[in-house]
Amino acid sequence: DTARSFYRFPLPDLHDIYRALPVLAQERYFIENQLYKKSCGICQRDTTILFYDCTNFYFEIEEADDFRKYGKSKENRPNPIVQYGMFIDRNGIPIADLCFEGNRNESFSMRELEKTLEKDFGFSRFIVCADAALNGFENKIYNDRKANGAYIVTQPIKKLSGKLQEWALDPQGWQIPGYPEIYNLNSLEKTVKVAGKEVPTKTVTFYKGRWIKTNKKSQETGKREVLEEHLIVSFNTKYRDYQRRIREKKIECAEALLKDPGKIAKTTDQRNPRYFIKPADSEDDKNQKYELNIRRITEDMRYDGFYAVTTDLEDEDIRLIIKSNHQRWEIEESFRIMKSELETRPIYVSRREAIEGHLLTCFLALMVYRIIEQYLKEKYTIGQIIDTLRTLNIEQVQGAIYKPGFARTEITDQLSEIFGYQFAYRVMEEKELNKIVKNAKAKNVAKMKNNKKGAETL
Repeated sequence: DTARSFYRFPLPDLHDIYRALPVLAQERYFIENQLYKKSCGICQRDTTILFYDCTNFYFEIEEADDFRKYGKSKENRPNPIVQYGMFIDRNGIPIADLCFEGNRNESFSMRELEKTLEKDFGFSRFIVCADAALNGFENKIYNDRKANGAYIVTQPIKKLSGKLQEWALDPQGWQIPGYPEIYNLNSLEKTVKVAGKEVPTKTVTFYKGRWIKTNKKSQETGKREVLEEHLIVSFNTKYRDYQRRIREKKIECAEALLKDPGKIAKTTDQRNPRYFIKPADSEDDKNQKYELNIRRITEDMRYDGFYAVTTDLEDEDIRLIIKSNHQRWEIEESFRIMKSELETRPIYVSRREAIEGHLLTCFLALMVYRIIEQYLKEKYTIGQIIDTLRTLNIEQVQGAIYKPGFARTEITDQLSEIFGYQFAYRVMEEKELNKIVKNAKAKNVAKMKNNKKGAETL
């Protein structure tokens, strides 16, 4: 429907679009490889660290088939699903993706897509960052053993052994990357002295690290492997305050639920307000009462502000490791964008190659959005950018004369400056529009300088 409003756009029939999807899927990595190479010339790409994560898409069908299988849906739906993994770079721009059966374990997919990056994309050196569920022991061994490979994996502090957990939460022995001073977390105030200067404490991330060893049998190699890795714990007061605000809101919801016990159900999901509710001691089983789980709330507060990772990187990479902790959210945001603003769901095709083609088109849309977002220096939300692009239309006045059909905003002015076309405040003739369409098909519509200061438009 959107394509119908495009100027001089050849509008294919719907069945032609569906027939094209398997063709796109067949050439998936050629397309993604070429897009990566071309994008390096028009925007900033940073592949020193690659972030990987998986999501899935459900289908409203009654029976599973060879590709759409029953699995654990991210939305907790009982429907068959398709799994989807993706690598993005440090700037949040997608690199490559992978579709696989809904009932398969996610962990294999990261290694498989890494091999594609090495073989088809020519990537020789990169650090993989993922959560513990995806980057388990087998993937750690794979990245640790291969030439020029490395990993950064989130490590839940609650799952550390007793002595390691005690060490991680100990308020003593903390440092700031790049400085020799030792800090005690219990002594922190609103400002902290760094190299003789007072700086706001909330702007500083503290850390401590130690090396640990794991001896375990590998399913891939069939023998016991010894893995030495760097356990790094970071602490930030801003992150601590954020976690406390979120918990307070959950407790408020939990207190509201206590007024209606019929809606209370047991859960192990820590994101659910019901997690902080427990059955009250009562002799009346028929009229079970509930209360806040103060012990659980108090225990949960112990971990506020702390974040841990394991890695095979050395001490000199501490800044890089800690900074990567704050960038993982971008891939989760990318999945949210695909499922909401880009309307990846519902998926109306059923064959595997058509589903893969559909998800590839959504991958391409996400990539275009991320590049535009970088051009706009990340000043606007996804909603603002998408709404602007969707309404950026022209209207035919009469004959070969056209006028702007949208409201002029700061975003439209910046887009006009970037791409060299200004539609917002003048009438245009058809021959001028035709020239713009012709130029838009040329190779260098817009360029960006790659420098340390950030993206600049030419």
